[in-house]
Parts: sequence; C-alpha cells; structure tokens
Amino acid sequence: MMLSVGLLASKLLLALSVVAGGTALSLRLSFGWPLCQQAWQAAMVAVQHAQAQHHKATTLLRQLVDLAFYARGHGLLALDGILPALSANSCFLERSLHATLNTVDVTQLQHKLTLAQHQHAQHQAALVEVLEQGSTTAPTMGLLSTLLGLGLLAAELAATQALHLTLPGFYWPLAALACLGCSTLGLGLAYGLCLPMAKRLQQQAQQQHLHHHAVIEACLSMAQQQHPLRLQERLEALLLYAYTPLQELSGLAEGVKEKADFQPNPSHSVKQQGALAPSHTFAASFGREA
Repeated sequence: MMLSVGLLASKLLLALSVVAGGTALSLRLSFGWPLCQQAWQAAMVAVQHAQAQHHKATTLLRQLVDLAFYARGHGLLALDGILPALSANSCFLERSLHATLNTVDVTQLQHKLTLAQHQHAQHQAALVEVLEQGSTTAPTMGLLSTLLGLGLLAAELAATQALHLTLPGFYWPLAALACLGCSTLGLGLAYGLCLPMAKRLQQQAQQQHLHHHAVIEACLSMAQQQHPLRLQERLEALLLYAYTPLQELSGLAEGVKEKADFQPNPSHSVKQQGALAPSHTFAASFGREA
C-alpha cells in the first residue's frame, strides 16, 4: 500500500517538474531570466491593481493640470524644485519634465518624449510576449510529461511481472489517470495562468501608453506656454474616450447623430427653428462639458 502511494506521488511530482520546470526553462533560454522575472512581477502588479486604473488616470489628469497652472504662475523653471517628489509617483512624468526643462526646441522635445514612450511600449510588448510564449509552451510540456509517464508506467508493469511483484488493483488505473492528467496540468497552466496574465498585462500596457501620451501633451503645452484650461479640455476628452465603456460611447454617438440629423418641420416659424440651433453644436461642446 505504501509502495503504491509512493509511486503515485513520485509520478505527480515528476509531472509537475516537467510541466512547470520545462516551461520555465524554455522561457529562460528564449528570453533570459531577468526579462522573465520582470514579466512575472509586472503581471502580478497588473492583476492586483486591475480596478485602480481609472482612479489613477483621474489623479494624473489633476496632477498635470496643477503642474501647468504652477508653471504658468511661477515660470517653467520653478518645476525643477518639485521633480524629486514626482519621481515616486511616475518616473516617466519626472523624466519628461526634466527633458522639458532642459530642451529649448519644442520639436526636439516632442521627438525625445515620443522616443521614450516608444521604448517603454516595446519593453511592455516584450513582457507580454514572454507570457504568451509560456501559454504555448506549457501544453507541449504537458503532452511530453504524459508520454514520459506512460513510458515509465509500461516499464513498471514489465518490472513487476519480471520480479513477480503484486501491486493493489487500484494502482494501475490511478497511475494511468495521473499520466493523462499531465496534459490537463499543462493546459491549466497555459489557459488558467499565463494567457490571462498576458492579456491583463497587455491592457495595462495600453493604459500606460495612454497616460504617457497625456504626459507628453502636458509637457508640450507647458513648453509652448499654452493656457492650462486648454490642456485640461484635451486631457478630459482623451480620458473620456479611453475609459468610457464601448456601449456608452455607442449610445453617445447615436444620440449625437440623432441631434445632428434632426430636421425641423417647415411649418415652424423662424424663431422656433432658431431655438433648435444649439442642438447642432452638441458634439462640439460635449468635450468641454464632460
């Protein structure tokens, strides 16, 4: 009895080692251990803070507008004294403001910030690729573990017959089921862990790309000495279409279209037709009212 339990436990441990260890080894050989570790840590952070992105975007908007008002009132160089405090919240914001203070040409500033945003997006895409590769490698390792387990099971059967050993009758069905369950373990690792975390990390990368775009807009606005209210309007419009659910945006678009396509009755007076005129400017004024 104890021999049967020990053999089953060894098969399960071997299956887990082949599936998890083989997947980790394949990713390490393909991408390197530091990038794999960064991908895992970034995915865990993305899962833990999945519900806080909208609040983070709203906080960033207020912070950018406050910085724009501060720069307009005290001068752009006055932001140099508060850069260390910003690095704790957003490294990209701190680096972008530092580039704004040290770059005179606006075109060159835009090129620097866009290049930094592109490099960060490439790094995030590499992290997502690691997890996606894991979701394709794990099922293969699960199948390999199944074949290995069936081979060991056949060898055990031959050995027990040669040595005239007897094992409990329940051992062979359970051992075969454990071998076949290795494929399920690989599929569970792929579609229950790697792929959902890759999708969540990709969503976070898209949201960070949006936040970086807002930071670039704010830095260029401050460099060009534009009024902060204009910046606030652009950022509010950006966040509106980024964080509003698709169903609500569809309803807004249909409502705007109905108002724009409305044709007043020709029998109405000129005064009544003039009263309907503001409805045609609803789409243009919506961004300022949001």
